[in-house]
Amino acid sequence: MIKAVIFDMDGVLVDSEPENLRLLKEFMEGYNVHADDAFLAFLVGSSYTFTCEECIRIMEKDWSVKEFSEIYEAYAAEHPFRYGEVGNPYVKETLDWLKEHGYKTAVASSSFLSQIEEMEQDCGLDGCFDVKISGEMFEESKPNPEIYLHTAQAL
Repeated sequence: MIKAVIFDMDGVLVDSEPENLRLLKEFMEGYNVHADDAFLAFLVGSSYTFTCEECIRIMEKDWSVKEFSEIYEAYAAEHPFRYGEVGNPYVKETLDWLKEHGYKTAVASSSFLSQIEEMEQDCGLDGCFDVKISGEMFEESKPNPEIYLHTAQAL
């Protein structure tokens, strides 16, 4: 039997959700749209596509998901935050312990692979994961279990 642990990224390895929501709120306010706390909480844990669709709806824009994504990602690139500043405590120690005790480790996140790799680098976790799986690889994101089943198979 293989001993393995699969980690989510946002909210588990790093506490990036508040920063992501702050950034999204500021972006929407730049278009004179107020994103209240209830709307932002509604988005937590959803897929990137769903988040884009809901923001387009609330902003009442005639944008495709691709258009929204391009505009928002350009904004986010101009207003970056560092994952190292929002890393959860003892993650590195936990990953080291798991490796020392023969566990395989993976990250299965709805974030883009580039974001997973940026988090790894910023938090000093390079080489800590045997497998890295991004939600962008799947038709449906969480809560669909496909990402976890695929990750378990990859391990």
